[in-house]
Amino acid sequence: MNFNKCYPQPSVPITPSWRMDFLVGLILGVLIYYKLYFQKQYLYSQVGGENKSIGTGYKHNCFSLPVLFKYKLLPKISFVAGPQFDLLIKAKEKINDGITDTTHETEERNIGTTTGVGFKLGNDLSLNARFMHCLNHIGIT
Repeated sequence: MNFNKCYPQPSVPITPSWRMDFLVGLILGVLIYYKLYFQKQYLYSQVGGENKSIGTGYKHNCFSLPVLFKYKLLPKISFVAGPQFDLLIKAKEKINDGITDTTHETEERNIGTTTGVGFKLGNDLSLNARFMHCLNHIGIT
């Protein structure tokens, strides 16, 4: 999460933090041409970040709708890229040992771009690494 994009911007810039989280859901893929697919996904995702300067962590649970193009480089390795739309389900803020529900103080919608690589483990299971860049601000108050 990049906290410097929010409005109003913080008076002192905050160093963004990276965090690995998870997503689970359903994928519908349609072959367009040769190794290129159109892929619609319905996902439950968890994203988070930390503002280390004030010792505060954030965790957002979202319903995500990526609309991606997938290119199969090899039979088990593929690349994906495209827009993603998120709808906030729940937001939590952790300060020290206390956890606060911040769902109503956090922006409900997010639009971003997603890119990543996937590795097919079996017919119905794959492992993916993705990077998402939000185009609008997070809106944390």
